[in-house]
Amino acid sequence: MKKQLFEFLMVLCASGAFATASQAAPHISDFDSTQPRGFGGPLDLVNPDACANGPVLNAAGQDLCPMIDGMPAPQFHASVGGQQEEFNDWKGMTMANAARDPSVFATMNVANQDFINLVNAAAGQGFDIFNADLQALVGVGTARELACFLKIYEPATPDPCVPGNPITLLPEEEIPVTADICLRCHVPTGWMEGRSEPASPHFPYLRGQFWGGKFTEYPGWPGAPRSADLTSESETDMEGVQCGFCHRTNDNFKSPSNYDGSIKPNGNSGYFVSQYDPFEGAEADVAFDIQEKAEFCGSCHEVTNPLIYTQTPASPTPMLHPLERTFTEWYWSSYRGTVNCQECHEPMKFEGAQTWLLYPGLDRLWGAVDKVWLEPPFDYTSGVTADRTDAFMNARLRNEDLMRDAADIQIVSSSWANGFLTVEVKVTNNTGHKLPTGFAEGRQMWIHLTARDDNGNILYEDGALSPAGALLRTPETKVYESVVLAERYDSFELNGTNILDNTTGDPHDGTLVYTPDGTVSHFDKEFHFILMNNIEKDNRIPPAGYNKAAYMADGAFIIPHDAKDTDYADGQNWDITPYTFNLGGYTGEVHVTAELKYQTFSDIYVEFLHNMDREPTEDFGGRARSIPCSDRRPTDGSNEFCASQTWGDVLADIWTAADHGKPVLMASASAQIGVMVPDVPGDLTGDSVVDGDDYTVFIATFARCDGQAGYNGAADYDSDGCVTFVDYQIWYSYYSAP
Repeated sequence: MKKQLFEFLMVLCASGAFATASQAAPHISDFDSTQPRGFGGPLDLVNPDACANGPVLNAAGQDLCPMIDGMPAPQFHASVGGQQEEFNDWKGMTMANAARDPSVFATMNVANQDFINLVNAAAGQGFDIFNADLQALVGVGTARELACFLKIYEPATPDPCVPGNPITLLPEEEIPVTADICLRCHVPTGWMEGRSEPASPHFPYLRGQFWGGKFTEYPGWPGAPRSADLTSESETDMEGVQCGFCHRTNDNFKSPSNYDGSIKPNGNSGYFVSQYDPFEGAEADVAFDIQEKAEFCGSCHEVTNPLIYTQTPASPTPMLHPLERTFTEWYWSSYRGTVNCQECHEPMKFEGAQTWLLYPGLDRLWGAVDKVWLEPPFDYTSGVTADRTDAFMNARLRNEDLMRDAADIQIVSSSWANGFLTVEVKVTNNTGHKLPTGFAEGRQMWIHLTARDDNGNILYEDGALSPAGALLRTPETKVYESVVLAERYDSFELNGTNILDNTTGDPHDGTLVYTPDGTVSHFDKEFHFILMNNIEKDNRIPPAGYNKAAYMADGAFIIPHDAKDTDYADGQNWDITPYTFNLGGYTGEVHVTAELKYQTFSDIYVEFLHNMDREPTEDFGGRARSIPCSDRRPTDGSNEFCASQTWGDVLADIWTAADHGKPVLMASASAQIGVMVPDVPGDLTGDSVVDGDDYTVFIATFARCDGQAGYNGAADYDSDGCVTFVDYQIWYSYYSAP
């Protein structure tokens, strides 16, 4: 992001990440990565030709100047470079399609509007009115200070940054600067080509927009294809994490650990790439050592809000809010130094957790997405097909295999007393990070427990899904997740309504509607990615050998919240959950099954994006990137979603059609537990007393025979296979006995 706080930069410098701060610029990305085309160095407004006169280095000796050679399309490496096998593996995986994911655009659209609302609400109070909430959130107390930190004001004379002087915000389209944090990793080539942000008076060299609408599919897009001039441009932006980006990355931005000062990747897509194409021919290969190290992955799989400070009570020190901490989770585990990310997530395949979103989701959405590369002027016909159907299917299968290796589940103990059965279920994390990890919004992993009698009838069930894909939560349900809230926004209102007040009702009881009700509920505070700042719950299972103190210091918080959550001890990579349930008087074999399931997006999160993404695409008069529609643009691969006006609409359609985002069965375990006949004759409930409760159990099984639903062998006293009046007489003799 080219518009971040100078204070954040100075914190990094003062903590030892750099030798000096002599080249400090007012925005962190002037310091933390290879910059977009047109950038002239940290002093670009004073000396726009600085990069033309030689390298411009930050204090760590990293060259900040832009690429000189553009990046060829992955299809070029496949067809001309002969890397068809690598291309076929790559093109179906999530990273290759990071710029084609509808959930990314929907999430970013909500984040953009949230940030615009925050800025406008702050300004609406008066530019020089102190706001304690704003001070706690971003470290500055007035709207003027915020606008000047972020350079989202119109330059003028007298200086708008002097309190009391007139100040005007930039047009709304130039305000949501936080979107850049998403686009830098999802569309890195497009970011380096300067197409993630619009030009402004402060950054005139930029040429994009914050909703992804300027990223190119091919040279000449959206018009007729033409040959690329690789001395001034890359061949495509929309191929996500593509060959040239990875194979030309030679370093990343660093920062010290809060725990011990050791230097590790700072994340937030602070990457440095070779300015020149390092390959003599069309074949891309490993060019720099970092590409085989876990530190490479830390460029993007470590995300911090560049503006908002955490309000998480568990945070030991003030810090900008940690959004994702996958690299930190690995770094402070026993995997560090022994197993790198690439050993589990195979290069070119990079298996992950996405399933239905890849296939059938992205296949439906993008269709013949590579057709344009098969035609003039490219003619990349060797090893390239118009569609990616097979690649999406294969990537999904690989991901499902990885998920099945990620965890084990066991039923480790059982006991029975007074008619209640207790079982303990153990889940072990086999990965090198939290399970689950990464972007936490909407992700849930849970235990689905069922107990059945000898006839297959359900005696107890917890963790089931409704037909509409909703997890039916009870106080017993163990869900591994992170719940994050947006706190300290009470004073930010637009037109008399708080910026977080969007709903009425409760998503868990079916009463939720997306209409403000004058109050900010717990749910109103959830899922706002760019505003959230208080981790209320994080019970995700850490990896083997994890260092709890280091986790807490570096923002990978362990925060038990629900009654059955575990406060994991140092090194603990497992969790044990007890379940106790009433068998209703049943005796005999109890067949217990425990399943560990994972869902990328919950129904509640999909519904949130469906309702809160209110930014129409450019095709429908809005600012969001247009959805593929070959009826309007012949070079687009699909026309299935031509009527969809928002990316939230697209995601909801794909999720619903994919069996409501069908979860992955990661692991399962079964046990047969014998529940003996009660020791007290006539006691059918196991409470050692023969009373009216036992009568109720007896009547429920009366006139049932073996093999019929409801038959209870414990009440068949004469063992003739049916519960009859004879059995009642026997039971009554126990009941009436002194």
